[in-house]
Order: sequence, then C-alpha cells, then structure tokens
Amino acid sequence: MRTSLGWMLSGDAKTQPHVNLTSTVHHCEDEEDLNELLTRFWKQEDIRVSKKILSPNEQKCEELFFYLQKAYYRLLYRLIALEG
Repeated sequence: MRTSLGWMLSGDAKTQPHVNLTSTVHHCEDEEDLNELLTRFWKQEDIRVSKKILSPNEQKCEELFFYLQKAYYRLLYRLIALEG
C-alpha cells in the first residue's frame, strides 16, 4: 500500500497448520533521509486554523486591541520593575 510517507506492506504470513512455530518478520529498507520523512510526517499532521478574513472595521479593532495589550504589558512590566 502506498501511503503519503512511503510504501507499507502488511498481512498474514501463511504457515503449515501442523507446525507450532511462531515467526515474526520485520524488514525495513531506508531509501530516504530520516529528517525528510519526519518533516513530511509533521506537515501531514499539522492542523492549521484558516485565518478568518476580517472586514476593515474588524481589522482596525483587532489592531487596536493588540496595540493596547502590548502597551498594558509594557506598563505592567515597568510597575513590577519599580517595586522590585
């Protein structure tokens, strides 16, 4: 089976019914760089929330909110620094 991360084979291994033998087989062939494979995995798993398109008024409101929030935290930092 071809997956986004490469080929994967799976299934039962046929054995004789009268043989009480357990066998496990694992074969791995590395043809790709591990970093590239991990990068593809995390890109596949990455869930991004699409950014909402804002109206001009909503955009101004959001910009003002973040500006005031930054100013508040700068002031708070200065007050803490003065007390300490």
